[in-house]
Amino acid sequence: FVHEGGISTPLIIRWPKGIAEKNAWRHTPSHLVDLVPTVLELAGAESPNAYAGKPRPALAGKSLVPALAKDVEVQRESLWWHHQGNRALRVGNWKIVSAGAKGEWELYDLAGDRAEMLNLAAVHPQRVKEMSALWAKQDALHFEQAGRPMRPMTGKKK
Repeated sequence: FVHEGGISTPLIIRWPKGIAEKNAWRHTPSHLVDLVPTVLELAGAESPNAYAGKPRPALAGKSLVPALAKDVEVQRESLWWHHQGNRALRVGNWKIVSAGAKGEWELYDLAGDRAEMLNLAAVHPQRVKEMSALWAKQDALHFEQAGRPMRPMTGKKK
């Protein structure tokens, strides 16, 4: 699932030559898609603009190199999930979540509710509307970039 209990996983990095501070925490949210941009930056490499003669979209992730040096926020528009029909989007400390393709959107303020106990969707319906539209845009972009037609969100496995 894409609630915090399903996606919140620690990342432990040990790099004595690159991280001077020992036993330190970093608080910036990150995603698996951030690993490739991070490794590319550390290697001094760039992601190619084309693959097999076709333009390649920008990488979805952001480099975590600034957060390796000190506890800073990595700037991004949002973090997006679509996993086994479950949906989520995080913008800053706000997160919408839907269990299943047809589930109602839930809204949480992770700054004060990391366990996602207080659904604020009814209190902030406009925020849910805006964030769900952004989720749909990013979902469509993902399938466009993957070169596959967008499939209907049925929540059923094929």
